[in-house]
Amino acid sequence: MSSSAVGVDQLAGLVSGLTLESAAEKYPNCYPKSNALDLVRAHIADLLVGITGVDAKIVYPALNWTVGLDKGDFSLAAPALRVKGKKPDELAQQWAEAVGSSPLPRKWS
Repeated sequence: MSSSAVGVDQLAGLVSGLTLESAAEKYPNCYPKSNALDLVRAHIADLLVGITGVDAKIVYPALNWTVGLDKGDFSLAAPALRVKGKKPDELAQQWAEAVGSSPLPRKWS
């Protein structure tokens, strides 16, 4: 087994209820066996689905790669999830705090 496969398997252990296979089945264009960040993206999408109540088919594609690593790994434009009733910056803050319980290492800014 290659060292990258071990890393992906260890990562999969951190995202409860999400496996390499289930992520690929649940989200089109998700290839966690060849790109570990797809598993992270699927995990964040799962968390946001639970927090926002928005359909996974809207959430996953709204999580985009950033243009540079200095900006993090992913970005999400709050209006893309079509949640009404609060300002986008308030929603983004609320979601970032709620996702903060995830065991995956990352920075929120």
